[in-house]
Amino acid sequence: MNMYIHTAIALGCMAGCFYLGKHLAVKDAFKDIVTALLDKLEADGFVYIITDKDGDKELVPVSSVVAKALRYANKKKA
Repeated sequence: MNMYIHTAIALGCMAGCFYLGKHLAVKDAFKDIVTALLDKLEADGFVYIITDKDGDKELVPVSSVVAKALRYANKKKA
């Protein structure tokens, strides 16, 4: 194997590792950004999220939250 082939193989391996690491880092960053955004929206009261027993979060439809609030308000009036 001459020096040019060895250099090409080494550079190919380094480039492959670089782009693999870059791809994996972007996927991790995306997950962190989405989690932070949903937590912020929940804290500010823009979305309603429930956590099930497994720790998974689910968005609650706003229509059910409004209906529950209206039922509660009607019971308080009576």
